Amino acid sequence: YLDFEDECSSQASESFYKDYINYQLHSFLKDKDIETLLKNAQAVYTELPFYSMDGNEYSNGVMDLVLKMSDKSFIIIDYKTNIQEEADRKLFEERILKTYRSQLDFYEKILRKMLSLSEETKVECHIYFMNDDKYMKN
Repeated sequence: YLDFEDECSSQASESFYKDYINYQLHSFLKDKDIETLLKNAQAVYTELPFYSMDGNEYSNGVMDLVLKMSDKSFIIIDYKTNIQEEADRKLFEERILKTYRSQLDFYEKILRKMLSLSEETKVECHIYFMNDDKYMKN
């Protein structure tokens, strides 16, 4: 879509983009796993910004969705727009987890630091693929 943006009128582009976002949001909220998590969450944080200084290294970013569950555990959900390419779902999940493992581990580390969470506090990191409506727990 973005490759053809210059060929579309700005009004048509804006309309398409809004429709696409509405569709993605509706699909996300309709997912049974997501629906259950949101219903059981004690608190929901969207677009949670973070800033971190580790020695001379500065990091900043945004965690897409963080849920504080009623059992005091946390779930971080990272949205991805990757399109599933492999026919074999297991191979796809293994590749994705390898690709994003360090990012998810970093998010967990940052959340623990931000909230002064103990090592006993359960923190899970999950991925939701927006383009193919797939939710993946790690």
